[in-house]
Amino acid sequence: VALPERQVAELADKLDRRIAQMAGAAEQLRRLQRFVRESLDGLPEAVLATDARGTVLLANRVAAESFARGAASLQGASAQALLEAACTHEGGAPLALGPSLSQGSAFELRLADRGGRELLLKGVPRLLEHEESEGWMLSIVDISAVQRAQRQREEALRFISHDMRAPQSSILPLLETHQVPANVPAAAVLHRIGAHARRAHDQRCRWQVGARHVDADGGDGEDDEEGDEASARHRRAMLH
Repeated sequence: VALPERQVAELADKLDRRIAQMAGAAEQLRRLQRFVRESLDGLPEAVLATDARGTVLLANRVAAESFARGAASLQGASAQALLEAACTHEGGAPLALGPSLSQGSAFELRLADRGGRELLLKGVPRLLEHEESEGWMLSIVDISAVQRAQRQREEALRFISHDMRAPQSSILPLLETHQVPANVPAAAVLHRIGAHARRAHDQRCRWQVGARHVDADGGDGEDDEEGDEASARHRRAMLH
């Protein structure tokens, strides 16, 4: 039985609206996927998004470069297998990622790759509304430069500390000697104390300059000037 023309027109109109809605929803989904992809690719560190079994769902450009594979080829791979094949623990021990993934809470691990880079692996679970994990967000950060700067800073401070202790170690025996006037003339003792004090002051100035270069979070210049003035007053008081 043929439908009235009016009903046919209404059905066709409804179908057109449904098709337009589906097309709009598909376009929104494509835009969302493009936004997520571009956002991940814009991150400076390697990022892997996995499901609950550790299978890679998304990988950004840096991750693809780190594993020397295309981002699309990383999808479906095991994140645990990828990381265990490419990295070791910081001390060189084989990486076993299973225990960290099975605990279900955020974690951080210090790693090293085959090229000698120092890495920080961060894992954050992706949780559903009822707090059940549905996968992981894994990021791998290259901290080689930060660790190298930290070691240089510690080494510089160790040398500076040794150099600053040396003049004080020389001044103390001179003061003890001065308690016995017959041993050394007072003027000679004071002259040597002044020389060591000036050396300590000069080394402190060099330490302040070095600390500003080594430690990016050092104090401001006004504090250094006040410290220099106080040190100069102390030195003049010693010599007079």
